[in-house]
Amino acid sequence: MSIIIYIDQQANAIFVEDANGVQFLNSLQAILVNPIDTFLSVKDLARDIDIFTAIPFAEFVDQSLMPYGVDAPSTVNALNSLFTGSGL
Repeated sequence: MSIIIYIDQQANAIFVEDANGVQFLNSLQAILVNPIDTFLSVKDLARDIDIFTAIPFAEFVDQSLMPYGVDAPSTVNALNSLFTGSGL
């Protein structure tokens, strides 16, 4: 099961398909709890809750179904870049 995450530049918002709807820029953070792990979590900073917990990095893909990274650290970096809007 892939988790499709993308940014809508016109809405200036992040969309997570089949999940929590619209998320605003700077409201999400990808976290790699253990640096040698292959699982990551995504936290909603405003509500202080995990949206996703301990998901394999390869499950996070863009609208073209391309993975955000080749390993967990690169996926966390790519997602956080997207979440802050610097990955536009």
